[in-house]
Amino acid sequence: MLIESKVYGYRGDESQPFKVQLHDFALHHLIADAMAAYRVYEFMAIQRPGDVWKYFWVELLDVPTSVRSSREWRKNERKDPESYRWPEDWIPLVEFDRCFRNDGDDTRPESECWLDIRHNAGFNQQAETLLDEVKQVQAELRQSQDRMIQVELAMIDQRRHPLDYKVELPLIRTDADYQSPIESKFSPEFYEKMAGLIAEPEVRALSLSVGDFQCLKLGCIEQRKRSSEDPLQMARDWYLSLGIGTDAVLDGWNAEALIFSEGLGYGDMLVLQHGVYDGLLRKGKFRQLLCQQDAGELEGYRRVTGPGWVLYEDLMPIEEIDKWCGMRFLKSAWSRKK
Repeated sequence: MLIESKVYGYRGDESQPFKVQLHDFALHHLIADAMAAYRVYEFMAIQRPGDVWKYFWVELLDVPTSVRSSREWRKNERKDPESYRWPEDWIPLVEFDRCFRNDGDDTRPESECWLDIRHNAGFNQQAETLLDEVKQVQAELRQSQDRMIQVELAMIDQRRHPLDYKVELPLIRTDADYQSPIESKFSPEFYEKMAGLIAEPEVRALSLSVGDFQCLKLGCIEQRKRSSEDPLQMARDWYLSLGIGTDAVLDGWNAEALIFSEGLGYGDMLVLQHGVYDGLLRKGKFRQLLCQQDAGELEGYRRVTGPGWVLYEDLMPIEEIDKWCGMRFLKSAWSRKK
């Protein structure tokens, strides 16, 4: 949305251009994330036309020097991680609005210009149009067959979501270069193979050594299947082990996991982003290792390959593996989380 106007001086001084571009990509990033079961609570919290403005950016194209100075002032005033990431000559709309105020007869010309724009019916119509789009997608989410979306919506509807008791609503105002966590790191065939493997009854625990949203989601779906169909009951009847920093969605999915800041938690199956290495091949440490890089034949392991995936299976009998594996530790640690 391109906005062009003029700033007129106090006493008929020569006018100055006021040209800015409004960008709404952050809102569309949120929509895409929510449709993949990420940031669902944040998306469903949008209820008013004014809520969409939180996701707008203003790009300063041709504005008076005083406006650019106000932008710098707002950035320095914020002093938070987000403001340090503002692109050059960009500012969130909510912060841009704070650069201007109505002082009656003493209102600055640039404030007069922007406030006139903001109070224009056409400007607000943009928010109405986007809210209609948001409402349509919110309705589509309620019809979604995505198990994790349905769990989170049930928690929202019953006021059982952990974020219900936060003072402020979650807000991630993404920039133009945003790379969403939902983006896949593996091929569709990899995910299909993983889903089939973890559905096997012998797989009692899953360990993820990869920060991949889709792998985590598959693990949480399987955990939910093996636990309770009631979305308000925590899914914890199947073991999940994760690395630190990969667990942001667990609360919203009512899922449970052990989080390791160092090393790897045990799993009958370990999912890796790249390939296996010696430390993973100790006797009985993992029954199955699924990765995307082929390390060739390995002593003591059966190797099976497919499009975009390689599976290594320990040839020791399951009874022997259980003598060496970390399942007893896992059960103990899991019980302490109750």
